Parts: sequence; structure tokens; C-alpha cells
Amino acid sequence: MRSLLLLTTLFVAGFVHAEDARDVNYWISRMGEALRTEDYAGVFTYMRGQQFDTVEIVHRFDDGVEKERLLYLNGEHREITRNGDEIFFRHADAGRVEPSYRVPLGPFTNGFNQSLANFQSFYDVTLGGRDRVAGRSAVRLAVTPKYGDRWGYRLWLDEETGLLLQSHLVGRGKVLEVFQFTNVEIGRAIED
Repeated sequence: MRSLLLLTTLFVAGFVHAEDARDVNYWISRMGEALRTEDYAGVFTYMRGQQFDTVEIVHRFDDGVEKERLLYLNGEHREITRNGDEIFFRHADAGRVEPSYRVPLGPFTNGFNQSLANFQSFYDVTLGGRDRVAGRSAVRLAVTPKYGDRWGYRLWLDEETGLLLQSHLVGRGKVLEVFQFTNVEIGRAIED
């Protein structure tokens, strides 16, 4: 829903190119919905600065409630579980659990679309063709700053579902952050 609101706001603000408006609207809407409502399981990498994580994810949408498990596969043992709005973070040290941990996974969060919406007048959103990520056909979107003082994004969305498969945070021509699935199954039944 946030994605649809974001796109509507982006279009009204005039920074979605008219010739791309129908397609961009469709893909932005699908991206937000897929993140929340698709069942999927896979492994992704997340790199930002010196931080590089490989994470296994299982996500299920069950009777209107998101359930998710993220297991970090490198570094100290860390695990994040979510059942609706309840989020728990388990550390390696003695199995300590912290409720309401904030997960810093860039565009692979519900807050990503909200962040774009807050700065909508500073960006253009355009289609960038087709590609392939994690063995799946993908549609590329470019979120480009109108001025040189902001970061932009390159997004790769699953062509079948709209799920975000890869993103690059770009600043001054350099990739600053990368999120990318290396393996993903979408739509398969996810057990408890």
C-alpha cells in the first residue's frame, strides 16, 4: 500500500516521466506488495561500507500477518524473527534476545518506500530495461536524484512477482550499498 501511495505521490509531483508512468506505477506498486505479501525463501548478500553480510531469509504472509526469519550466515550468530509487529533479535552470546530490534537492510524494508516518499521532489523514476538476478527475470528501475547532492538507487524487481531482487545505493557515480538475492524461491509453501 505504501508503494502505491509513493508512486501516486511521485507521479503527482511530476518526477515520474509521463511515458513511463503506467509501467513505473505498476512496478512500484508490485514491489511494495510483493515484499509484504509474497511467500519467499532464499539467501541474500548485503554490503554497506566495510559491512558485508550473507543472510538466509524465510518470509510468509499468513492470514494478513507477516512472519519472517533472518539468519546471518557469517560473523557471530545472529537471528531475527518477526511475527506481525513483534520483532526479536537473538545474539550469539548466551542466546540473548532483544525485542523490537531495528533491522538495517536498506531497500529491503518497508521503510524504504517511505523514505523515498519523504524526498519525492528530488528524484526522477524511470524504467531501465530487463535483466536477470538469482536466475530470475528482472525489471530495472532507476531512482535518480535531480540534483547532485543526493543518493540514487538502481532497483531490480522480479518480473513475475515484483519482489525486490537487487538494489544499489549510488552516490556520485559510485555504488555505496548493495543488496542482492543470490538464491530465492518465490511462492512456495512456507511451513512454521
